[in-house]
Amino acid sequence: MPDSQTIVDQGSIAYPFTGTASGGSGESGGGQPAPQVPDSAKTLGILAFAAMVSTLGLTYVFMKYGGDYGVE
Repeated sequence: MPDSQTIVDQGSIAYPFTGTASGGSGESGGGQPAPQVPDSAKTLGILAFAAMVSTLGLTYVFMKYGGDYGVE
């Protein structure tokens, strides 16, 4: 079969292969653009990450230094 008739399986959708194997056709792009993430979502992700890291840090400190203070 010629390359233009070859079917490339991508998940559950089959696309006809129309390019070359090396991709040297000179065209730029052709795919879908990457999804944009809003700034508020980025800020929320950073804050959530900082909360998880601080929780792990506090857990380490309490496990290492917390505990029995000689109270009877």
